[in-house]
Amino acid sequence: MYRICGSLVQLRSRTELVLLCASYLVIFCMSLFANTLVCHVIRRHRRLHSVTNVFIANLAVSDMFITLVNIPFNIVRHVTAGWALGQTTCALANLALSVFVYVSTFTMTAIAVDRYVVILHPLRPRMSVAVGLLVVAVTWVVAVIMSLPFAVFAQVTHLTPLSLIVIIIVSTVVILNHSVD
Repeated sequence: MYRICGSLVQLRSRTELVLLCASYLVIFCMSLFANTLVCHVIRRHRRLHSVTNVFIANLAVSDMFITLVNIPFNIVRHVTAGWALGQTTCALANLALSVFVYVSTFTMTAIAVDRYVVILHPLRPRMSVAVGLLVVAVTWVVAVIMSLPFAVFAQVTHLTPLSLIVIIIVSTVVILNHSVD
């Protein structure tokens, strides 16, 4: 019996799994190092305490959370050829991934709006760092609220080998039909 959470089970060879895990490890280490460095530099240097850098630091924090929370779940999902961590972890993983993606998207939108206002009205006073921090806080709250359905409706489905074969065949047909378009 196979367990699945959110995506189809894909059976992989040992070589593919080793390469996949090695790739995830490289991404994990580089992401943690680079995003930690960004946060450290912005925090350490007083002249970098600006609204734009508050938003950039928020992007780095969101990326670090994606790295710390979702990469390990992805590795486990690939190694176990499904989801072996239970219903609660499935719901939390879906919640976490969607929150961090929303935070990144909203933060990039805030950066774009800030840049737009600065270019369009160069003589107006800039947004203060305090207002930037408030925007970041609102971004996180809205992201959590918008992500709750992903946690509430996430389900682990137990698949028999026959149902797994049917799902793989049906999804292959769907993928092939979309690639023809």
